[in-house]
Amino acid sequence: GKGEIGLQGEKGMKGERGMKGSKSDKLNFSELAGLPKECFPGNHRVLNETWRKTSEHVSKAKSHCDTNSQPHGFQAGWHSFSPTIGGAMPETCTAQGYCGTHAPGWLKGSHPTLTGERVSRTVCFSHRDNCCHFPTDIEVINCENYYVYNLPYTPNCTRAYCAQG
Repeated sequence: GKGEIGLQGEKGMKGERGMKGSKSDKLNFSELAGLPKECFPGNHRVLNETWRKTSEHVSKAKSHCDTNSQPHGFQAGWHSFSPTIGGAMPETCTAQGYCGTHAPGWLKGSHPTLTGERVSRTVCFSHRDNCCHFPTDIEVINCENYYVYNLPYTPNCTRAYCAQG
């Protein structure tokens, strides 16, 4: 109605502004919060599979992966990790055979420390005696209470992205 500021209305998300001085201005929610758009619901997928945890050993029957042909539905793009599985990627080498896969993916380098900060990082996949086999470039954003990662498909079914749980 008149006099209200629309924060989440469909039209308001585009940041349209009313006439100068109008009380029906529409504000862009991400502008208001000072966070990149990738941080907001609907702009990233939440990974919540318990097999992604660093404590989960791969089963001999089933090795998970993040290729584009897997039935569990991984799609390349922006993701966060659910707090129920640790909330973030590990920053240390994860042993081969954990995170429900043969070659687990972990973040080489630190997470961004400033709210809204976007950094380029490398995901390494542990394979045999090499902690950083198959290095893959990604982006990470600090969304204040969690991180989002721009994750590509893995090239084959021995690799998956880990959660630090």
